[in-house]
Amino acid sequence: SAAGKFFGALMSLTGITAIALAILKPNPFLFGIGLFTIYMISSGWVWIRKIPFQKKVKIVRIIGIAGLVSAAFMVTVGFFIGSAGIILFIFSGVLSILASVDVFKKVKPMQIARMHGGRMGGAFIAAVTAFLVTNVHSLPMLLIWIGPSVIGSPLIAFGIESITNELA
Repeated sequence: SAAGKFFGALMSLTGITAIALAILKPNPFLFGIGLFTIYMISSGWVWIRKIPFQKKVKIVRIIGIAGLVSAAFMVTVGFFIGSAGIILFIFSGVLSILASVDVFKKVKPMQIARMHGGRMGGAFIAAVTAFLVTNVHSLPMLLIWIGPSVIGSPLIAFGIESITNELA
């Protein structure tokens, strides 16, 4: 859909901008979050493209390997940045799980909508989290960082399940 393409383009721009800013003014934390965002959008985008399934699987496997490398980077940075490292550990854990699925799990063609929706939904959660962290200062930081995932993940799972049941 046009809205989905618009969302994907803006989230890609957001991830690229985060990485560029993290390079210009060294910020390994922001760099890791940018990598996370780019992984989510890239994987989600490939899963929904109209390309042969086996080619799609190969491309996503490469993206997954990059995701695992990014997760390792995030864990390493997490050890050196104090309490904010906890957030990177959480994000790297999520990234490791999703990237491992892309690298190791045998995905069936009927799971494409689930793979796409999970990645794009995850990118949306990342965007909401970034917005809250930047703009909301009246709540505990851990709640701001984890809240969108706790609320959004079940909603995304429910939405994906509803859509895949309709497609079946």
